[in-house]
Amino acid sequence: MGATGRYGDWAAVPPPIDAGLTQAIWTPVVTVCPVFVLMPCPGTEPALEVTMNIRRIKPSGTFLVAVVALVIGLEAPAAAHQIASKVNGSTIKKHSIAGNRLKNNTVTGKQVKESTLGVVPEAKTLPKLVWHKLALQNPWVAYSTLYYDVPSYAVDAQGIVHLQGVLTGGLSATIAFTLPKNALPDAFKWLTVNMNGADEFGALFIDKKGFVEPDFPSPGPVSLDGVEFSTS
Repeated sequence: MGATGRYGDWAAVPPPIDAGLTQAIWTPVVTVCPVFVLMPCPGTEPALEVTMNIRRIKPSGTFLVAVVALVIGLEAPAAAHQIASKVNGSTIKKHSIAGNRLKNNTVTGKQVKESTLGVVPEAKTLPKLVWHKLALQNPWVAYSTLYYDVPSYAVDAQGIVHLQGVLTGGLSATIAFTLPKNALPDAFKWLTVNMNGADEFGALFIDKKGFVEPDFPSPGPVSLDGVEFSTS
């Protein structure tokens, strides 16, 4: 059964229904309305024919991963809180944490039992320095010993060599004296010294054999006061 309307020819026979889709087709029973509309024509009793095809939906792998991630994201904070509440000082085994696992500067006097520490040597209990006069090589001589110390050296209990005194008369970069074996440096030394009443600075070269050479921009007294270095 067919008719012609302003929307063209059409048939009363329902078209094929695609698989998996739901379609509703209006099918005239008695008469055909001249104008094709989606409302039933006057005087007709349309019948609604519905065809349904229901399929089972299979979730994809991406969907399952998203669901699992959502569950973990909701449960992780609660689990972390439970773990943190269970870990405390009483649950940590003694002497089980290495020192390199502690944050720097987190252990203070409040955490240290001072009675367990060793006794720190006091300066007054350390042996006094014993000074030995240096044998200056010509033309180097001691400078104004009435006001300054005689050029000399001393080795303390920690193996540190100390120099004192003022010398003069020699040329720059020449050997002024040689240190004994018990005062030899552990490496070549290039130390800064005061000259000419601290108005200028010079250098003091000390090699591992003990040769000491002052180096200065202009002639004048060379002070050894405050020169220190470790022994070999």
